[in-house]
Amino acid sequence: MIISVPHLSFEINGRILWIDGHFPVYLENKVRVAALVRPSVDNMPAGRVLKLEVNAEDLHHMVIDILGEAKDEVKKLGCMRSAKMGRWNLSRILFLVTGYFKRISEDEKMIAKERELRTAIEILEKVARAQPQGNVGYLNVKIDSDVDDEIYRRLAKIDEGFKKRLQKVIQ
Repeated sequence: MIISVPHLSFEINGRILWIDGHFPVYLENKVRVAALVRPSVDNMPAGRVLKLEVNAEDLHHMVIDILGEAKDEVKKLGCMRSAKMGRWNLSRILFLVTGYFKRISEDEKMIAKERELRTAIEILEKVARAQPQGNVGYLNVKIDSDVDDEIYRRLAKIDEGFKKRLQKVIQ
């Protein structure tokens, strides 16, 4: 089975970027819209065409809003990590070294989340500066036992909203 996912065009510095126009509204973690930006797509659909869920202007505004939220969240995350590490260092100095592996595990989760946010911010800043063009292209994705596209496959593993919508589309 092949699905054709509509993508909307945006121009920045003479380059065209394409952003998925179907899945962003279904993402559980909205900042992951940054993963749905592509440098190129096909002009024509080759399979079952999915509905365009958002127009170019609305998608652009959505990206700007998500960018602001992501910047706020990365600041909060940095403050939380600093505070937790500060308390941990104080406990360590006072020889209250319990829960070492738990604290390391918690910090690694926060680091991973912060890394995802910082990467998304970098991409979303470029998209926020881009001008919506309104052209529609299609990403033709082959689906057999698994999704042929690496980005969609990864999103299906980490984002529950994306996974549910993809499963519904496949049925």
